[in-house]
Amino acid sequence: MSEAGRKLIKSAQQALAYARGEESEGFVVHVPEAVDVKSIRKRIHRRNPL
Repeated sequence: MSEAGRKLIKSAQQALAYARGEESEGFVVHVPEAVDVKSIRKRIHRRNPL
């Protein structure tokens, strides 16, 4: 298997472990206090959700 293939499999395994709530190295979660959806839609010139 190529190096890229090994990296993809390792990344998928880490993501699965994180999704299961297991401790996993390399993940940092940033959760914003609030999201201004109206401002975001205005900035990207959208009136309604996609």
